[in-house]
Amino acid sequence: MKLERSLVVNGLVLAVAVGSGVALFVTRERPTTEQREARPNNLCAEFARDRLRFVQIRSASQDFKLERHALDAGSAEYTLSVGGAADTEAAESLLRALEIASFVRRFDAAKVDRTAFGLDAPRAEINVDFGGSTLTLRIGNPAATPSGTSYVEAISGLRPASIGLVRASTLKDLLISSDALRSRTLLPFAVPELVAVDFEDKGVHVAVRRGKGPAWLNERGERVFRDAIERLGFELTALKAEHFLPVADANRLLAGGDVLRARFKLKSGPDVEIRVGASCPDDPSLSVLARGPDASAACVGRGLRDLFATTAKNLDDLQLFSLHMDEAESLLIERAGKKLELMRTERGFRLLSPALSDVELDIGNRRLQAVIGASGEASTSGDAAALGLTLPSGRVRLRSTTVPGTERFDEVIEIGRAGADGRLPVRRAEDGRVLLLDRDAARALEVDTTLLRNPKLFDFGPSELSELEISWGKEHERLRRSNGSSFEFVQPQADLDGALSLELIQALGTLKVERWVADADDGSFGLARPRARASLKLSPRDGGSSTATLLIGAETRGGAYAALEGAAGVFVLEKAFVEKLCTLLLTRAAFSAEASAIERLDIEGRGRTLGLVRRGNDLVPTSGTALPGEMLPRLLEAISNLRPEAAIHTGAELPEEGLDSPILRVNVKLRAGLGGRKSFRIGKADTFHDGKVFYARADGIDATYAIPHGAVRDLLEAL
Repeated sequence: MKLERSLVVNGLVLAVAVGSGVALFVTRERPTTEQREARPNNLCAEFARDRLRFVQIRSASQDFKLERHALDAGSAEYTLSVGGAADTEAAESLLRALEIASFVRRFDAAKVDRTAFGLDAPRAEINVDFGGSTLTLRIGNPAATPSGTSYVEAISGLRPASIGLVRASTLKDLLISSDALRSRTLLPFAVPELVAVDFEDKGVHVAVRRGKGPAWLNERGERVFRDAIERLGFELTALKAEHFLPVADANRLLAGGDVLRARFKLKSGPDVEIRVGASCPDDPSLSVLARGPDASAACVGRGLRDLFATTAKNLDDLQLFSLHMDEAESLLIERAGKKLELMRTERGFRLLSPALSDVELDIGNRRLQAVIGASGEASTSGDAAALGLTLPSGRVRLRSTTVPGTERFDEVIEIGRAGADGRLPVRRAEDGRVLLLDRDAARALEVDTTLLRNPKLFDFGPSELSELEISWGKEHERLRRSNGSSFEFVQPQADLDGALSLELIQALGTLKVERWVADADDGSFGLARPRARASLKLSPRDGGSSTATLLIGAETRGGAYAALEGAAGVFVLEKAFVEKLCTLLLTRAAFSAEASAIERLDIEGRGRTLGLVRRGNDLVPTSGTALPGEMLPRLLEAISNLRPEAAIHTGAELPEEGLDSPILRVNVKLRAGLGGRKSFRIGKADTFHDGKVFYARADGIDATYAIPHGAVRDLLEAL
């Protein structure tokens, strides 16, 4: 009995639920009672946007429809009956204005004078079709009071006709022109849709078409710079009309000869043509654009013609490959019977030849980028035999499976014989163009073992380094560990800057190569006469000792060539490390002083002499020094921040440093027990490590320093 009662109850609950669901489905698009009561003054009692078919706006000057086309997930796109797509944002704005439009005041429809109100012959009419129900708005005459309103009649099947006053601002949002709804995108196609581009302007004619994969070819079948065409396409896709023009007016204005003409052939649909030139009638800063085949016209920015001119200038393609880094999936180099094959994996790269090995992502990317980014000079020689291209000595292949329109795309170049000047001829298989690569670019095409080499050169802590000797130019420094991880100068006889030395030693202890570039030195890396040398003596914690000498050669992209003396392989070290290695480690403490440590301070510069002397806990101006009270803290702060970047060179000062006629002379007497005196001069401004500095020298130190421009400026401003 209990079971039967439970089944009955459950059945009733299910029936109620199903009935509720059916009722909800049937009434889902009807406004609720609460909704109707909340919007009694709205022109539209119910605005079912999901059922909207079109909005028609009619007046003496225009008659058009805005049609809605539903898409997935409740979204929609819009078209205009007068031609072309509508701007989605503008269309949605109109619909929102219709949805919230309301009467300021309502009248009894049976008692109004329709003729006096202008409703029998309305000046404008809006018809809204919801696919089963309609809304008609008739806009009559402006009302005398209140000002800024007009008589409007709203006719809907959901309630009796309503007549009332509507604000002019509301009607302005409703009675918009078709131009205001038109999409301002003038060339609504994506770059992948382009098949060919042809344009002519001021006697320059360009015609390009798609080649294989991502490549673009000119009329002679030569590859052009892909990025130039794609940039043109992207810029044109983003081109917006400032405002529209009547086509007849545009044709009249463009009847002259100074006109850019361009044609775009698409994969599907008719060709798109544009003409650009002349000044817009109401804004000379804009140019007239006429578009076909839909016969439309607009005013656009004058920079459009410059964009085409820039494209024409940048079409010459001197790169080996057209593929981009994110498109290339494998690299194959075959030369003199040897092979290097690198394949991209989910986490990095896999070297398939000359040995099987995993390759870190960054290392593989750098090698791949060196190949893809390689470019050369156009060869003027047509003698393939002299260039070694009759029987090429090798080839390089890049492969991609991500290029649209093809399952697999290969780009191949053939390798010739290097000339006496070291330049390597290569020939692109696609268009047969021959390029000459310099030594740096050609190295990326070698079959070597650099991808197998460990990127880490050293791995030690400061306490494991016992000696460090560095030399470059005329400079020579030698450091020795005194105790723990502390170091001292053996040469020169000077104080060591602890922060700079520790920073360098830590950088050496974790040093990694930027990239390996060759298995051996071929004499072109500048290593036979290195511009810098660093010798390390290591005493590991587990006993024993070892030495290593780092040689720094010629500069190259991103840094400098380098090698370990007596070891195989040439690599590149980043520029920042080379600058750190070639920075003197002399103390930088000879220029700054904390206010609490100063007994007396004298500054001479800019025609002024200032003096400060300690009186108890304070520094006060000396007799004859006029110094406003608010300037004193700024002056003392500037002195405390006067810390050099580093010493630039040792030895005598140079004439170009301006230290014989300094802009500032500073003498500091420190308090008892905190040191003796500090005296220094500041000379001319210059640059050091890409930053602005002033030259400076301190008494007792045979070196010129670089003090940051900002620190000296603060001191000068305090004066």
